[in-house]
Amino acid sequence: FSSLGMALLHALPPPPCRSRFERLHRSIWRARYVPYSPSRLACAAAGSDVERDAAPLPTPLRERDASSTSSSLLVSEWRAWARDRAKATSEALPATSDLPSVESLFTEIDWIIEDAVVGQRRGSTDEPPAPWSIAEIAPRRTKTDDDDDASARELVLRESVAGLRALWNARLDDRVPLQYLTSTSHWRDLVLVVTPATLIPRPETERMVDFVADALRRSPELARAPWADLGTGSGALAIAVARELREVARRDENVFGEDSNDAPVVHAVDVDPAAIAVATENARRHGCFLNGSAIAFHVGSWFEPLDALGVDRFGGIVSNPPYIPSADVPHLQPEVVRHEPNLALDGGDGAGTRCVDAVVAGAATRLKPGGFLLLETNGGTQAEAIARSLREWCVGANAEGSFGGSFGGSGGVSATNATDGSSTAEKVFEDVAVLRDFCGVGRFVSARRKQ
Repeated sequence: FSSLGMALLHALPPPPCRSRFERLHRSIWRARYVPYSPSRLACAAAGSDVERDAAPLPTPLRERDASSTSSSLLVSEWRAWARDRAKATSEALPATSDLPSVESLFTEIDWIIEDAVVGQRRGSTDEPPAPWSIAEIAPRRTKTDDDDDASARELVLRESVAGLRALWNARLDDRVPLQYLTSTSHWRDLVLVVTPATLIPRPETERMVDFVADALRRSPELARAPWADLGTGSGALAIAVARELREVARRDENVFGEDSNDAPVVHAVDVDPAAIAVATENARRHGCFLNGSAIAFHVGSWFEPLDALGVDRFGGIVSNPPYIPSADVPHLQPEVVRHEPNLALDGGDGAGTRCVDAVVAGAATRLKPGGFLLLETNGGTQAEAIARSLREWCVGANAEGSFGGSFGGSGGVSATNATDGSSTAEKVFEDVAVLRDFCGVGRFVSARRKQ
């Protein structure tokens, strides 16, 4: 996003390093205003196929055509009003409301303006708008001030000032994440469409792409085999991984031949057809069906659609599965628990590793030798327990292997308790590591299938 957006983001104090869902407002919030209906968003978040499946996918605000004009003065007054609303709401709510800080809300306001303003109108309406910066907004004034010509400059907008006012009211009163109201999430260098059918991509998850890039640098031959992104949601991770694979193909001529069938492919899976529709659109927007970087999308649960197609022997498997323990979900930030899909949050009873169990069990038999596994987790003790179990995971001659539940015990199938009753079970994974996020929290678990 813009240099101003970067400056504002880095000017914010470091976020408390709690669960990534507890501080959603530290994510990059930018992005098309759509009229907000609580019943519609609640219906979509609950998984209903009414409204959500029928509605066309929105266009990000920054990519919309101009739809109205306004003076710089009125935009400045909207900004002042929005800041006053943020401060008043913050003061009126109890600390337990977990409202984002006033400083974070101010940042959101400026991001909205950046994306809503096309530019400054020139002399003729036939001319394209001139470049404009938020720094040009005059201080708060009254409409009778005429001593500054800048306040009277006409701006071309993608959303009316009245529409922006409705957006901000919904943001504060209903705690709707700005990404949903404006249908955009900025993630790495991608501009993604998001809807209530998908989890909003978090900045922490960007680290997974860095870890994939590191794995490919060490073992570029892994790019010759298919990869999988399980629980793809908006498709952010699948798109980024596909681009890394394409870079390997471009950089390492010995890895890929001239045959187009050797092009790297990422298989992106999600159980929700509405999420797959969003992910498919995001892949199209970023050219991931072209130029030797392909993503194949599948509706289904984890490995089921891939098994049906006979796809296995993966070079890598990445997943950011639901991992919040069911008991913790009701206590998440209102922006999350009220509006994001529960299906993408709730990891089940106990330690919250029901979905992680399924991913790891499949990876143990479907990764090629040397294949790379990367998981995002809830961090802390959950991540350590998953890593511990991966180190002990074994399969025997006739054993599929099992964690024996949700990582609560010693984990794995030992060499003497394999299901074939023999002592031939072997450990499956090596190089198991807990990797840190931007806050220094051990949040990701990586491993390789033994050669």
